Amino acid sequence: MDTLTGFKFIGKKNNEFEQTGQHTFLFGYEESYGYLIGDFVRDKDAVQSAIFAAEVAAMEDYATSVRKAGGLESKINLSSSNVLKYFLSDGSWFCLRPSGTEPKAKFYFGVKGDSMEHSQEKLAAIQTAVMNMVNVRLAARV
Repeated sequence: MDTLTGFKFIGKKNNEFEQTGQHTFLFGYEESYGYLIGDFVRDKDAVQSAIFAAEVAAMEDYATSVRKAGGLESKINLSSSNVLKYFLSDGSWFCLRPSGTEPKAKFYFGVKGDSMEHSQEKLAAIQTAVMNMVNVRLAARV
């Protein structure tokens, strides 16, 4: 849902959801790179955002050779590498790693769809979402 820019407007939606019971507030953000996760804080909160990012990053970490999924950990039986792989609930995934020969990051994507057209649509959506997150992080560093 869109609101005007500002966490007072995002918090207002949160309050509205509590009063009506029609929706559950999960996540809010604004262009200034503020994030709000859950309904227990009414303003942007770096602490909960950092915890959320850590939880999201708990999928496959090839540097530590640990796979985390469904609250369980298992060993990845490959040699250690600077690679992260994220699995989505529909079986799709994306993976990122630094290039070994150039100063750039490499991204890989895998999708599952019931047709080629559906797979291409999912791929485009995942690529857009991932690259938007990357661009937001890069812009925040400038």
